[in-house]
Order: sequence, then structure tokens, then C-alpha cells
Amino acid sequence: MIRTKRIATKTWEATARFRMADGRLKRVGRTGPSKAAAESRLKEAMAELSAEVRSDELSGDTRMAKVADLWVKELLREEALGDRSPNTVRLYRGQLRNWVLPHLRELQAREVTVSTCDRLVKKVHDATSYDNAKSVRAVLTGLWPMLCVMGR
Repeated sequence: MIRTKRIATKTWEATARFRMADGRLKRVGRTGPSKAAAESRLKEAMAELSAEVRSDELSGDTRMAKVADLWVKELLREEALGDRSPNTVRLYRGQLRNWVLPHLRELQAREVTVSTCDRLVKKVHDATSYDNAKSVRAVLTGLWPMLCVMGR
């Protein structure tokens, strides 16, 4: 359901909720000079999100949650082939779930920078330990090649 409201003279806002691939509901909103323009922009944004959720193709607009999901699938494939230790995969998935995704989940791949990752590692180090920060850095290092492929 799309909701619209006038937020200023000649400015309308259209909002709706979109169910992401992980089941969470995300509020999406767009503005425009008219009610119809705001709704049109919102529908375009919803179509982009829908394509992102259904596709395994990565681009700079892909959310980090999707990038992380594909990376975990690759880790599990490597584990099944015997190229990765099950303990390493368990550790990386835990760090991804507990630290990386809560901070980067909604960012688009093109928005993730070295300084963003560095701040996260420092935050983990300050909150927990050097060893935890080191494994979070390893997870970010593992994700980085996927980001570079997307034309960062």
C-alpha cells in the first residue's frame, strides 16, 4: 500500500513498506513535485529493490546483506570441497552476524569504504578484544574482492 502526503508547497512524499530477502520490512520513501511524481519515483525504487532481492547479480547498488549472503554461500562451498575448515566458516559467519551486518547491512556496496571498515574494526577492538577485531578484519577482507568486482 502506497501512502502519500503533502510535506511542503509543491512537494509530496510517497511511502511504502518492502519485504527484503531476509524477511525484514524496509520503509521506502520518495518525494516529488506532485503526488503522481512521488508515487512514480517510489515505484521505480521498489522495482530496483525487487530486482536486487531476486537477482544473484551484483552491482554497486547491491546491499551488503546480499553481498554477505553470497560470500557465505561461497564459504560453504569451499568447506564442502575441503578447502576451508568448518571452524573458520563458523567463526566468519558468527562475526558476520554479530558485527559486520549490524553495521553494514543496509549500505550499498559502493558506499562501503576502507575508512568505514576501519571504523568498524576499531569499534570491535574497543568493545571486545584484539582477537575479535582481527577476525572481523578477516571477514571484511574476504568480502572486499566481491566489492571490487562490482566496479567500486
